[in-house]
Amino acid sequence: MTSFNVGQNNYEITPTGINNNEVVIGYFTNYENSRTGFIREGSGKIKTFTLPKAVVVLTENITDSGLFAGTYYDKSWVRKAPPHSFFAKSARNTKNLKAPGCAHTIAGGINIHGDIAGSCLEKPLGFIRTP
Repeated sequence: MTSFNVGQNNYEITPTGINNNEVVIGYFTNYENSRTGFIREGSGKIKTFTLPKAVVVLTENITDSGLFAGTYYDKSWVRKAPPHSFFAKSARNTKNLKAPGCAHTIAGGINIHGDIAGSCLEKPLGFIRTP
């Protein structure tokens, strides 16, 4: 068993996915209650993941090719603003994810083909996004 820490200024680490290359994805919570995504390479190197204007980034799953999906909240998080979803190959190459008929989405999972499953916040509706 291997243990790891993302940094010193956090009190909770939540790994949410691992691929066949032993790349782990997840998020950590710091003492200001902000959540930041992380990617831990199979070598042990850890990169944190943030988005412009995001206060909370929740990375969910990662494919063997490195494509990952997640949900983020912008600065209006303190006012209980709704979430936004994204998918990415890297922190510099993110794309927002909007499901038809949904104003606010939550990304749940991603498979090896890049299909993303999730839910609509304001309706009892699930979705599947295919590339």
